[in-house]
Amino acid sequence: MSAATENCLVLVVEDDNDVREMIGMLLGTFGYAMLGASTQEAARDLFAARVGSLRAIMLDGNVPQRGKEGSTVELARWFRERFSGLIVAIPASEDRLRELLEVITIGGPAVGLKKPFNLDGIRAAFQLS
Repeated sequence: MSAATENCLVLVVEDDNDVREMIGMLLGTFGYAMLGASTQEAARDLFAARVGSLRAIMLDGNVPQRGKEGSTVELARWFRERFSGLIVAIPASEDRLRELLEVITIGGPAVGLKKPFNLDGIRAAFQLS
């Protein structure tokens, strides 16, 4: 692990366990640790507990909220209100990315990952060397 990635933590909010685990493995390639959440409520709880050690958040395009469709934009805004310097990355289709990035870039750094994304996309999103 390099000095640049030592103690770096990424909160991955993704309801698909397999996708979340794959993202964790990709992040691990760069020495990043991952906290995983499958719902908005779990993401908020983890964020509150670990905000000081988080470098970035990766949000699924549609994060469940108590059994219904959640708003990624609302969740991104919630994070921004609490810590504006956090990198917010969202993997989504090209059309959905444009819509999401227009909203979440307000207040801090945001990155879109066009699906399907790969190792280079992860590296670029979190500005890893």
